[in-house]
Parts: sequence; structure tokens; C-alpha cells
Amino acid sequence: MTKSKTHVLNLLTSIIPLQTETQNLILIPLSIEQLNKFACNDGSLEEELGINNSPRIVPENFQSSLDSRIFPNMRDATKNALYYTIWIGISRTKNMIVSTICFKGKANEKGESELGAATLGPHENKGYMTETLGGILKWAKSDGVLKAVTAETNKNNAASIRVLEKNGFVLVNESDESFLWKKIL
Repeated sequence: MTKSKTHVLNLLTSIIPLQTETQNLILIPLSIEQLNKFACNDGSLEEELGINNSPRIVPENFQSSLDSRIFPNMRDATKNALYYTIWIGISRTKNMIVSTICFKGKANEKGESELGAATLGPHENKGYMTETLGGILKWAKSDGVLKAVTAETNKNNAASIRVLEKNGFVLVNESDESFLWKKIL
């Protein structure tokens, strides 16, 4: 790793106290302001974090999800914002965002929360999502709030199925089009 990349990562670590790390990634939960920058997709988030620009496609309905569901839950002082925000995975070697992952809310009555995740296009099939999921599971276990995590995949999404299996998820249910997976923490 170059001296400048090491400096940026050390600076990033000192600025953002809440994060989790894996061998190749730094996982950071985004604040409301950072989520807005992420949605703008204009390089302002990367500039703030001192990382390289990451080509990404922001879905059309993303801003409406932020406004209607994510921001109200993050602003609610009775809720833990970490279970409503998006976490980004920053590659230590590329010094850029390669993945995103989020919990879909607080734990239900069984102590479970569902996860959603995405690998940014040019970084697919390189192991980033397996490591991102492993890192967020490690964080969730240490946080002690959840007893289990679930995830849903399309039956034809072989890559997502492999990622879940590599992280110890087991198939617990299926519909005509999807599988439901669970990992006990």
C-alpha cells in the first residue's frame, strides 16, 4: 500500500469512530448527510472520505426510500440508526467503495433483522460481498442486539446464494421465486 493510501485510511479511521474492519475492507455506516451525498452520486461522499471515486448506479427509487423510511428511522432517538442506514465497504487496496450493505430495520420479536446488500458493478465476483457480509455479521454479533440475520435471494441468483452459504447461512424457506436464508449469531 502506498504511503498516501495508508495516510488516507489512517485519517479515515480517526475521523469515523464507528466502523468495522476485515482483512481487505473497512465497513462504515453512513450518516444522514453522507447518505444524501451517496444518493447524489457526484463524488462528494468520496471527497469527504478522502477516497477514490466509485462508479455506481443509484436506483431511481433510492431517494424516496431515504425520505420515507430510512431518514425518519435514523432521526428517531428511540431507534438505533445503525440498523437503518447503509454501510459502505471501502477496499483497502483500491481506496474506493466496492460494496454496500444494510439491515432492514431493528430486530423483530425473534431477535432477527433482514439484510440487503450490493456489490458495485465493476467489483462483482471478486469476493468483496463475501467479506462485506462476514464483516457485518461479526459486527452484529459483537453488538449483541440480534440473535439471527435473514436474507432473501432470487432462486436464480447463484452468486448471492454462494455468498450466503460461505457465511454460514442456511436455507429456511422458499417461494416460487425466492429463497429465505438465516444465520444464527
